Amino acid sequence: QIYRQLKILHDEELIAFQSEIQSGKPDKKIYAITQQGKDELLRWLKEPVATNKINDALLVKIYGADSAPIEDIASEIERHIEIHQNTLNYLLALEKKYLSLSSNEQLNFRYPYLTLRRGILGEEAWLRWAEEATQLFKK
Repeated sequence: QIYRQLKILHDEELIAFQSEIQSGKPDKKIYAITQQGKDELLRWLKEPVATNKINDALLVKIYGADSAPIEDIASEIERHIEIHQNTLNYLLALEKKYLSLSSNEQLNFRYPYLTLRRGILGEEAWLRWAEEATQLFKK
């Protein structure tokens, strides 16, 4: 799907590309944003963004779990804990790489870093919630 989107952006003159000849392989396209693309990006960045809605199937299951054995829900939460912990570990490794950059390099990546921090904090919050849920199941 990325190639379809690149074609659309190119057709709308929001990006341009140069072909780089490769031996034994199809030509490689190197894309760059055009001035028109930059203008459109700036316009889009000024648009307000709707807040996210929580759409979590696990929460729906838990909400309706009154008649289910507590072990079933607890094991499902445990399964999700492992997934969220793995995600957090990955994000923390990315953060470690970011923090090892020079101050100038960090400045260049400050906005992606903000999105990384949001991911880290979200995973940490989810894991704290799961710990509370696990403790509640033990009562």
